[in-house]
Amino acid sequence: MYNFIDTTGNQTSAVRPSEAMSINGRYIEDIIPGYRTLTVQGRELLASDLTTAEIASRDGSILKNRRYPSRSITITYQLICADSGAFRNAYDKLNEILNTTNAKIIFADQDDRFYIGTPRNCGEVPTGRNSVVADFEILCLTPFKFSTSEYTVQAINGVFNVNYNGTVPSSPRFSIDFAQAQHGESGYVVFSDAQSHVIQLGDPKELDTTSHTESETLIDDKFNEATLGGWSKNTGKSHEGHLYQGAWQVKESGGKYITPSSYGTNTSAELSGPSVTKEIPADSSGVKGAKNFEMSYYLVWSLNDSCDPRCLGTYECMIHDDSGNVVAGVELLKWYSGTAANAKIYAGGKYVHYFEFDAGYFSDWFGFGYSGHPPVRTISINKIGDQFRFNIAGRILSYTVPEGKDMKATKVTFASTKYRGMGDIYPPMLNYLFWMKFRKTNVEKFDDIPNKFARGDNLVADCSDGSIKVNNLPRPDLGALGNDWETLKLVPGQNRINFACSAFTTDKPTAKLTYREVYL
Repeated sequence: MYNFIDTTGNQTSAVRPSEAMSINGRYIEDIIPGYRTLTVQGRELLASDLTTAEIASRDGSILKNRRYPSRSITITYQLICADSGAFRNAYDKLNEILNTTNAKIIFADQDDRFYIGTPRNCGEVPTGRNSVVADFEILCLTPFKFSTSEYTVQAINGVFNVNYNGTVPSSPRFSIDFAQAQHGESGYVVFSDAQSHVIQLGDPKELDTTSHTESETLIDDKFNEATLGGWSKNTGKSHEGHLYQGAWQVKESGGKYITPSSYGTNTSAELSGPSVTKEIPADSSGVKGAKNFEMSYYLVWSLNDSCDPRCLGTYECMIHDDSGNVVAGVELLKWYSGTAANAKIYAGGKYVHYFEFDAGYFSDWFGFGYSGHPPVRTISINKIGDQFRFNIAGRILSYTVPEGKDMKATKVTFASTKYRGMGDIYPPMLNYLFWMKFRKTNVEKFDDIPNKFARGDNLVADCSDGSIKVNNLPRPDLGALGNDWETLKLVPGQNRINFACSAFTTDKPTAKLTYREVYL
C-alpha cells in the first residue's frame, strides 16, 4: 500500500500497481507520494539478430550466428501532487532515484526475477500543471532477467549434478574450501563439462615436483571471544610513536569481528588506541620463527556510516622479529579530512612505499562497496628471502630488500588508533578485523612455492567475468591461458560438471557451484 494524492489534493490509500517497479530494492510508489506506474513496455518478446550467409550452390541461406541485442524498457507513470512545491520535491526525489547505473530492477507482477539496467531517455514532462503523465527508459545491456534466488549444489564424488530450469544459459560460480587436515593442500583444480569446456586454476605440474618440507599454517584465527583471548593486549612494540592503550570488543555483522571499545584516556600521543599481539607458534618440527611466510587478513576500514569526513586514524599490521624490528607490515593512515587515505608499506626493517586510496564508507577497498562493486577488504603479505610481495585489496606491489633476507617473523601485531589532537573531537575510522592467517613457507624462491592452494584456503572462480579470488584477494595469475570462461555454462535441463584437484590432495576440498536461473 502507498499514499496517493487525488486531483483535489487529498491523500488516499491505493494498491501498488501490478507493474510497479522496484529499483535497488525499493518501489518508487513507496518513496514518492502521488507517483503511480501506468504501463511498462519492453518486457515482452525480444527479437534476435541473425547473421546469415548465402552459398551459390544451395537455396536460401545458412545461419551463422544468433545474438540478442540490449533491451529497452519504457515506464509510463502518473505523478499527481497537491501543489507546485510538492511537485518539485517529487521530481527531485525521482531524479535522485534514477541517478544510478547497473541497478537491480524488479517488477511487482514477477518479483522473483530481476533485470540489470541503467535509466536513460527521460521523456518530456508537460508544463504548467501538478498532474502529469510522462515516461522514462531503462536500458538493459544484458537483455535477460535473473532469478532473485541463488541456488547452490555441492560436488559429490567429484561431480556437480545440476537440474537447470532457466531458459538461457547461466554462468556458474565455483567455491572451493580446502580441508584443514594435513593433506588438504592442492597444486591445481579443474572444472569441465560434457562439451569439453575447461576451467583450470593453478599448476598441474606440481604433481611432478621433488619432495620438500611441507609449508604449515601456524595461525588461522576467525576472531571471536575465544580467539581474542589468545592475543595479548597493548603489548606490541609501538609503531612510530603511537600509544597502545584502550580495549577491544567482539561484535557481529555477517560474521564476528573485533573492534575497539575504547581508545584509552591518555592523550599525550597524537595517535593512540588498542593493539593485539600474538607470538607465531613453532612449526611441527619445533622450530620458531619464519624466514619465509604468507600472511593475510580481512578487515573493514572506512569512514563511519554517517560518512563523516573528519574520521581520522590508522590501522596497522606489523610483523616483527625477536628484536622488535618490522619484518613486513602495512599501515592504513587517514590524516586529513575527506575520503582519501594512504597505505604505507614496510619491508625488511624499513618503510619502502606508500600510495593513496579511497577510504569512504562506500569504498570498494575496505568499505562497504556500491552497486556492482563489492569491497575486497583483504590484505596479504608474502616474504620469500629478500623478495616481498603485498596484495592490498587487489593492488599488487613487489620489492627486493636485501637487508630483510634473513629476518625471521616471530610476532604479529594489529593496532587501531584514532587522532587525539584538537581536544579529541575527531571520530575514529570504522575498523573491524574479521580473520587472519599466517602460513610458514618452507621454500627459498617464489617460483618454487609447492602448493598454490594451502590448507584452509577458499578459492572462488566466477565464470561470468573470469575473476579468481583466493581468501577474497584477486588472483588472476592462477588462471590458465585458454580457459573457457565464456562457454562453460549451465544449459536448460540436466547438467554434469566434473571437478578434480591434485592427486596428492587426499583430504578432499569441499566444492560448491552457485548459480542464478536466467530467462528471456
